[in-house]
Amino acid sequence: MTRDDNGRFPKGVSGNPNGRPSKAEEQALVMEMCKVLPRAEFLRLLSEQVKKGKSWAITLWAYYLWGKPVETVKLGGVDGGPLEFVIDLSEAARANNGPASGTAEGVGE
Repeated sequence: MTRDDNGRFPKGVSGNPNGRPSKAEEQALVMEMCKVLPRAEFLRLLSEQVKKGKSWAITLWAYYLWGKPVETVKLGGVDGGPLEFVIDLSEAARANNGPASGTAEGVGE
């Protein structure tokens, strides 16, 4: 694979040329794995680890029961209010930062 000097792939060149395996291939792999470790045995072994208090097992168990929680980020300004933007269009700002620069008040203060 060719990359530029910064380690990035050039425009139009995929970092994964073969793509993700199809769902059919994934399902075939899961079925193959079930021959080695049947589902009931897997669940028995996992439940033993949950009972021992293993955090990785508890997490996996919870994800299977309820699904992985959706992570959210709430954006807001000072004291949870709306974000306020100030855009400085003065000559000095354009000279230092390009055509227009802006900062969000209450963010990163």
